[in-house]
Amino acid sequence: MYRRVSMVLLFSFLVSVLALWGVFIRLGQVDAAVVHLQAQVALLRTSSPVSRGGVIFESKQMKVTAYTRGYESTGKRVGDRSYGVTASGYRIQGDELVLAAGQNIPFGTKIFVPGYGLGVVLDRGGAIEDGHIDVYINDVSAARRWGVKQLDCKILR
Repeated sequence: MYRRVSMVLLFSFLVSVLALWGVFIRLGQVDAAVVHLQAQVALLRTSSPVSRGGVIFESKQMKVTAYTRGYESTGKRVGDRSYGVTASGYRIQGDELVLAAGQNIPFGTKIFVPGYGLGVVLDRGGAIEDGHIDVYINDVSAARRWGVKQLDCKILR
C-alpha cells in the first residue's frame, strides 16, 4: 500500500513538474523552476505546517472547483482581446496548472492540489471566497467532471 501511494505521489510530482517547467521557461523564470522542484520534493516529505529550507507548507481543507478560459467560466469568447488573460495579466496558453483564488491569497502563491498538481495562483474569481480555489482545466467536459471537491491542499508560504 505504501509503495502504491509513493508511486502515485511520484507520478503527480513528475506531471506537475513537466507542466510548470514549460510555464517557468516561457516566463523566463529558470530560478523559479528550480525553487519549484525543491518545493515539490519537500511536499512529498511533509503533511503538516513545517519549514523546509525557508519554505513553509500549510495544510488546509479547501473547496476545489474547476474553470476554463472559455465563455462558460469567464464570459469571454475566442477572439476577445482578454480571452485567456488572468486577473494577474498572465495569458493562459493551454494545459497549465493555474489557480484562481480569493483576495486573501496573493498572486504567485503555489498550492499543491491532490489530483491536480502544484498550481500557481494567477487569477481571481467573483464567486471565490476564503477556503475555495478554482483549478484551471483546458477542456470543458473535464472541468465539469472535476465537480466540487473538498481536498487537503498544501499552501506554500
